[in-house]
Amino acid sequence: MGRKAGLWIDGKKAVVVFVDGTSSEMLRIRSNIDRHPGRVVGPRTGPGVGARDFPAKDHEERYYEKQVRLYLDQVVSALRSCEELFVFGPGEVRVAFVERLAARGCWARVIGVESADRMTDPQIAATVRRRFAGNLPRGS
Repeated sequence: MGRKAGLWIDGKKAVVVFVDGTSSEMLRIRSNIDRHPGRVVGPRTGPGVGARDFPAKDHEERYYEKQVRLYLDQVVSALRSCEELFVFGPGEVRVAFVERLAARGCWARVIGVESADRMTDPQIAATVRRRFAGNLPRGS
């Protein structure tokens, strides 16, 4: 029997629950994605506001997309050992992750993709255990 995994992912963190026989293991991955790069917290210093005080919008978007790619690659590398993968979570990062898997030729491992609201870690683990319940004994 191969290793199975459930992944709950959003823009702030990914929670991976590995299920292997009668045991399970949880891994948390933080995204560190900054949606507003260059934002300064606190009082502004210096003279007035000019064109150089704001980065170009396309620069911000490229920076954000690069951060998302790095985050998704980190999650993909954490899942290399699994043979079956169930992906769920809110928002667009879940969709981007599935597209990233398909681009890397890993789509065959995915057994299901579902939308889900925010969940606590125990709720995520329970959802993954239920998904793979046919292969797990009760009480694990």
